Amino acid sequence: MATSRKGLAGLLSGTIGNVVVYEMNGKMVVRSRPSVKRKKAKGQQKQMQDMFAQVMKAMQIAKPFLRIGFANQKGHSAFHSAMSANMLRMKTEDQFSFEKLIFSSGKEIECSNISLVIDTGNKLQLQWHEDNADSEAYREETSAILVYNETQQHCEYGLNCGKRSSQEASLQLKNARSGDALHIYLAFLDYNNMLISQKFSITRSVWVGSIT
Repeated sequence: MATSRKGLAGLLSGTIGNVVVYEMNGKMVVRSRPSVKRKKAKGQQKQMQDMFAQVMKAMQIAKPFLRIGFANQKGHSAFHSAMSANMLRMKTEDQFSFEKLIFSSGKEIECSNISLVIDTGNKLQLQWHEDNADSEAYREETSAILVYNETQQHCEYGLNCGKRSSQEASLQLKNARSGDALHIYLAFLDYNNMLISQKFSITRSVWVGSIT
């Protein structure tokens, strides 16, 4: 609160909102109140803040893919659903991990011996093994590959990278350069049904590996 010592025309002193009024050398001085400095987070709080920032960066970069990967979440946007799911997965981790990240939410994949290689033409190729690969349901699904480029801070992905039943998939990388740190993720979806009905039936993505 500001007070006047000499009526309305006199000098004021005190605070008005975020403004401080005081007298200096017989003159009225007006300045903004100093902002309160927050204490820097330490320990576990700092750790969680850093982890949250890294997860948010990854989800923002992969936003176009999240619209498919987390399209079926009710009451929340795909982005916020992805953030919530990933922070829950990171809860037990001591530090951020690309291995823990997921970019789609659905049934878990039961694949083993997933291998990856990038040939001289910048073509990414994946192979894996599934015991039930010949089932009718799997024959209709295609492979979705997401490549998170940590160095350039962008992602590339494909939704029709090969039949799931063939147990192999490939994606031609357009922007990756020699020396880039790449993190590879695999999921399966009913691509044909998605095109017709706009219903996104997709499995939970799995981290395949990282490559430079």
